[in-house]
Amino acid sequence: SLAAPTTARSRRSAFFLVPPRFACVARHPAALCSLGLSSPRSFAPRLGQAKNREEVLVMSIWSVIGSRCLPSEWDSRVGDVVDLLLSRGHRICSGGAVGADLAALRSLVRHGASACQGSSVFLPGDMSLAPPSCLPWLSRFAALGGEIVEGSASERSSRREVVAALLIRNCAIVRASAGVVAFVSGCSTGSWFTVGQAIRRDLAVVVFPVDGPSGLHRFVRGSWVPCRSLAGAYVFTYFEKE
Repeated sequence: SLAAPTTARSRRSAFFLVPPRFACVARHPAALCSLGLSSPRSFAPRLGQAKNREEVLVMSIWSVIGSRCLPSEWDSRVGDVVDLLLSRGHRICSGGAVGADLAALRSLVRHGASACQGSSVFLPGDMSLAPPSCLPWLSRFAALGGEIVEGSASERSSRREVVAALLIRNCAIVRASAGVVAFVSGCSTGSWFTVGQAIRRDLAVVVFPVDGPSGLHRFVRGSWVPCRSLAGAYVFTYFEKE
């Protein structure tokens, strides 16, 4: 059925109320180690210094997001990253769009309840705005215990309101995550906005530029370094603070 899931795991959220303090511990080197990477921040706090259970929990959530126009041959690469993160005991957060988001969602559903429980999909509005190709996968995800977080937009929203809801959704994804993996094809304004928000919050960030390294955006807080353990990926390395 393509009907919107009605399980208790689907909820509406005021995204901006997610406590930002939970993201500060995500600079811990273990975040990048989850992808077989070394940490660019020698001064990052250790996991043992996390003050409470919630801070430890948020470190286990990685966002896997990216372009809607992701070439179909990249779907398996998205699935490989999801597989890797799940194998390290992490859960996945994504955006519920077509392209990279849908590839991540399919991978979660194929792994079953053990992967969906603890994972989340953030939507810009209610289920009526979800792409038709995503609806059956969202329904299966919810049925397997995954959480669907709906935003403020609806079919009655203006284009301006929908765009604002998309940006709020992207910020919520970042707040919920210890790190971000983005598969970027073309200009992909929304994906780069999400990457920028992650860098602003000092998160671990890995980008797969589908069109090659010339497509990487520059950020003043650091630079992109080729990833030795993930072919075609680039890690954002923060400049050390003096």
